[in-house]
Amino acid sequence: MKLKLGYLFLSFVLIYSCSSDDSNETDQEANQSETRSFSVIGTNDTQVYRYSYLEATSQNELLNLTELAAITPGFITLRETEESLSFYFFDRGAFSLVINNKDTQATNIYDRFFPTDSQRSLAWGINTNQDVFFGFFDTTGERNLSVMRVAPSGSIIEETFIDNNIERVSDPVLYNGKIYFSYWNRQEAYAFTFYDTINHSLGPKLSFTTPISFLVTSSGNIAIISQSSNTKISTYTADTLSLIEELPLEPTVAFPTGHLAQAAFKDPFLFYFLPNLQPAQLPLNPAILDINTQENTVLDLVTVIASLEQELGQAIVINLEVYEPKEAIFLFGYRVLGSNNQGGVVQLDTSGNLIAHIPLPFIPSYFLKN
Repeated sequence: MKLKLGYLFLSFVLIYSCSSDDSNETDQEANQSETRSFSVIGTNDTQVYRYSYLEATSQNELLNLTELAAITPGFITLRETEESLSFYFFDRGAFSLVINNKDTQATNIYDRFFPTDSQRSLAWGINTNQDVFFGFFDTTGERNLSVMRVAPSGSIIEETFIDNNIERVSDPVLYNGKIYFSYWNRQEAYAFTFYDTINHSLGPKLSFTTPISFLVTSSGNIAIISQSSNTKISTYTADTLSLIEELPLEPTVAFPTGHLAQAAFKDPFLFYFLPNLQPAQLPLNPAILDINTQENTVLDLVTVIASLEQELGQAIVINLEVYEPKEAIFLFGYRVLGSNNQGGVVQLDTSGNLIAHIPLPFIPSYFLKN
């Protein structure tokens, strides 16, 4: 098999981190009386690390995943399930996969398990504990979108056709055994569906005439934002994609098309990140939209960052953001300007107050789900 790499993965998750020798420094810097629970992945130039803080016990842990699981900084994609972290690598025409259990650190390594193929252009990869799934385009004729089920041994089990003549496909999200994703063609026809990894079947298809964004809600439903002059947010059941509710969304916000990985929807509040008009000091600000009242509250991240820069005596760059619904906080990762090994984590509450600032000897790039 031969594979096109020009469209390898839509979203590369590049991770940066630190060394266990710096753990005491991290302990001293963290304000442990305020810090909420979180876990973050990162790398320095040669190592991959996971740093975790548990509020209930005021304890932290720094794991060197390079030493424990042979995970190196060269991975191109990171996926997370309830049990594990999956690191995808590509080298010399083949993919490798390292699956690391989040609790026990038990690790399965599938070295060069899937070679490339010129007949398929891969868009993304995602996996359960049993199988790997690749979203890909057929390059031999029409640009047909399909999902390929692959065993960790590398053998192709089956291919499921999704749709034909497709321009792009979003990054997927795996939830309760289903892979949800959106896609669209050159005529700007948008669609949303899922692939069931348990029954190995395609779910219902929802069609839209305007760009869409989606996320899994706190109640386990699917929220889809269809963007137009009359933007609206609709919730659907996760199993059948049956419409539950449809509400207008004002003011109009230019949400990115596809999966809103950093946002969260806990009815009636949408927690998200509002892009700033450029040029601006920061690319975005945390925001909270009340769907019922349409009141949009934008938090002041600029002042918080300015205060931290004064405290540190160094300029910092926000490179990571997410809303953590379980802890009800906005999480930010930053790097010290000009450094590949110095960074930190900032926690804000939903009023924009600084909860904690944790300097770290690495640059955060992925927050694990609590």
